[in-house]
Amino acid sequence: MEKETANEAKKEMGKGKEIKQQKKKARKQLSRNKQQRAGRTDGYIIDLKGEPR
Repeated sequence: MEKETANEAKKEMGKGKEIKQQKKKARKQLSRNKQQRAGRTDGYIIDLKGEPR
């Protein structure tokens, strides 16, 4: 019984890590979206014509 509960506890801890990573990814994606909305993609400022300035 001890081993089972220990394994379950490890799994629970693993879930926490996964959730953290997902949140991190979501934050990165959000900032990327914000930059694109501001008209910047990877440091380039895009003109209305769509050409990097």
